[in-house]
Amino acid sequence: MLNRHFTNSQKTVKTKVPRFVKYSEFEVQALAYWRLKAVFHDNVRGEYKVKRREEGKFGARLDIVIFDNQGKMALVIEVKKSDKGYKETQGIRYAELTGCPYMYIRGIEQADNAVELVTKKLEYNVESLLC
Repeated sequence: MLNRHFTNSQKTVKTKVPRFVKYSEFEVQALAYWRLKAVFHDNVRGEYKVKRREEGKFGARLDIVIFDNQGKMALVIEVKKSDKGYKETQGIRYAELTGCPYMYIRGIEQADNAVELVTKKLEYNVESLLC
């Protein structure tokens, strides 16, 4: 179960969210974004729009993007509300569009562990920092 803390006036109330709750894609993306933003700060952007390189026209709206310290895209993250299904079509399209590696965060559990998943992905793909 995921623990959540809510402030009620002067006291903090700890609640547990039952696992049978179906989360929306927005909720999964919001949790992943919040976790990543806490660690990577301004290097994380949500709902980031990219243009096609050739035409300069709208290409895609990426769920989450992590930038390196030089301001270049290091990793594209596609978020799905469920851990069911393993199609990678969108991620492949985004990699072709941006020239950067991609990864998926599928479901609330992975969103809760987004920092660890991204850290592993970037450790093994050092070249991703050079995009």
